[in-house]
Amino acid sequence: MSAKWKQRRNSELAGAGRRKTEQRAFATANSQAIDGVVKDLGPDPGSNAGGGACVVFNMSNENITKFCAVHGGPGVKAYLNAYDLEALSIRTGATPKQVSERRRKVDHAVQKITGIPAQDIYFGAVEVNGSGMRFYGDYCLVLKVARASEWVLDRNSWDIARPPLANGNLLDGPMQWAVQSISGKWDEDLAHMLVVKVFTSVRVSSRRLTTGQISNAVLNDEDYLEVLRQGSFSADDVAEVRTSATESARDASIGDRAAHGPIPSFAELQWRQRRLQAERALNQRNLDVRVVTAPGRIR
Repeated sequence: MSAKWKQRRNSELAGAGRRKTEQRAFATANSQAIDGVVKDLGPDPGSNAGGGACVVFNMSNENITKFCAVHGGPGVKAYLNAYDLEALSIRTGATPKQVSERRRKVDHAVQKITGIPAQDIYFGAVEVNGSGMRFYGDYCLVLKVARASEWVLDRNSWDIARPPLANGNLLDGPMQWAVQSISGKWDEDLAHMLVVKVFTSVRVSSRRLTTGQISNAVLNDEDYLEVLRQGSFSADDVAEVRTSATESARDASIGDRAAHGPIPSFAELQWRQRRLQAERALNQRNLDVRVVTAPGRIR
């Protein structure tokens, strides 16, 4: 895998510095800064600014309490994927939560390339200093360990089922080719993948990239690098929990309005109550919530 991503990295470096010697020098220095941030060494030699790439999963406040109540062990699953939720709905007689046919096709193609059974894939993201994929939940669970052999895709796996990668169909061959073209391994390819991503996201010229710029580019809205974790995890596997300053401010605003008016809506009060319950549950598992105000210096 490393040869493919190293070649793409070199191509980005060549393109960024095609015109001027100075730009070539800055492109090389910025690529090395990305390497340093990924490995928690900081953007400069001897820097303490660090960061360090980690694996994160976002979860809604509605599900945190249930997650914390489950203690890990052989065969025990605290974090559930779509197949787990489908099986659970069948066992409990609840409204079936069926895995869509398109999701099954995507997972089948991923399985063919990675060798991980579809039912055992848990989709996370690569993060540095931020609060993860907030689209998927207001709490960001940062795992303690990123496995060296973890598979990483340079985008959301759903993209292989959409144009242009899907090429107008959902046939096995084209979808497997798409997975092959966007996949790599954590230990061998992650730094190269992030150099490619950052260089295509940030205008790289005669300026040094900061930790904040790199962190923002690594996880830009839903344009993230997807981690294919094999197997579930529990609160015991979580190093810390993060939430964004935006979510924290919304929480505080609802509390202030509840006390002084105007009265928040029932949905707002329910959301805040679930946040309080979630943070109590996390505290009982010795997990404090850190509010992310900024990913680092961005100018």
